[in-house]
Amino acid sequence: MKLYLYLKSKFNNKIMKKFFLVFLLVSALGLTARADTVYLKNGKSVSGNITERNNDYIKLDFGDVSITYWIDEIETIQQEGTESLEEAVTISSRKPSTREGNVFLWKAKSEKNIVYILGSIHLARPSLYPLDKRIEDAFSNSNTLVVEVNLEDFDQALLQQMFIERGMYSDGSTIRDHLSEETFKLVVDKMGNLGLGFAQMVIFKPWFLSITLATTELLRLGFDPEYGIDKHFLKKAKNKKILELESLEYQLNLFDGFSDEQQDLLLFSTLLDLSVMEKDMDGMVKAWVNGNAAKLEEILMQGLDEHPEILPIVNKIFYERNENMTVKIENYLDTNDTYFVVVGAGHLVGEKGIIQLLNKKGYSVQQL
Repeated sequence: MKLYLYLKSKFNNKIMKKFFLVFLLVSALGLTARADTVYLKNGKSVSGNITERNNDYIKLDFGDVSITYWIDEIETIQQEGTESLEEAVTISSRKPSTREGNVFLWKAKSEKNIVYILGSIHLARPSLYPLDKRIEDAFSNSNTLVVEVNLEDFDQALLQQMFIERGMYSDGSTIRDHLSEETFKLVVDKMGNLGLGFAQMVIFKPWFLSITLATTELLRLGFDPEYGIDKHFLKKAKNKKILELESLEYQLNLFDGFSDEQQDLLLFSTLLDLSVMEKDMDGMVKAWVNGNAAKLEEILMQGLDEHPEILPIVNKIFYERNENMTVKIENYLDTNDTYFVVVGAGHLVGEKGIIQLLNKKGYSVQQL
């Protein structure tokens, strides 16, 4: 606990402001959000499940969080499983083109095979599309699609049960019993300011509350799993084999395996991030569009050199998983099928990222 309190007192926002990106760039857990979309007159869109609707307002549910929107601030509403005609026409009319410079796509080659590796943004805005022609062509030329976790056609009752078992306390304790005084006070203050009810989430574990809050805010900002890179290609992979690099159970166990102190730090960071998330997200998306892996690494890892004490969390979320996924990609390179691998963009950057790990093993890896 002394080390943990030291970290909290010494960490600057450079490192504390980056954990929310984990849910967007290195974990597919945010993809579990299934949503209706409300398009607001201020130009933004928000996604959730409509639980109440009348002539005056609608209520959107984000897991266990509900937010009310008045009818006079709403432009249009798109129910889950449907697509507004205007949006469908707009997106489909945008033809893929090749822009100058690199994209966030690499081509790995062995003596036997080719594997394309695309960095993913798990929740995105419609404006991200169409994707560059090089990306779409690489997908078209591949036999097999590989994603971190495939949640298409996943049984929703089982999904809910898995989150309840891993993300909520069942021993009679509450989140209050597992948080420091500082973090608990921040939870109460922030959720009160956001108009969110805390009482209904007292049995959430800190990591699960972190994901809930981060995903809720990303949805509010218009970042929707329906437009995530993974989802885009899963929808198109009707005639392709689909494989997983990991599994939902593995990712749930990963976060649930963090100590109370580590989960506290994740939640503390997420709460601080909420007010600046849009600015940070815009920078990250810009780096992805420009194929700027160095910039994305800078955004993710800024401040880590000054605070090596955080490495146990980074090792679990990034480096250990990078090693495991690289082994699987090596196996693909030893087959005769062409693979199109979609993995969180955060896994591809840096000396310990998948791209450099493949380079060090002697494979030819070229950014397109």
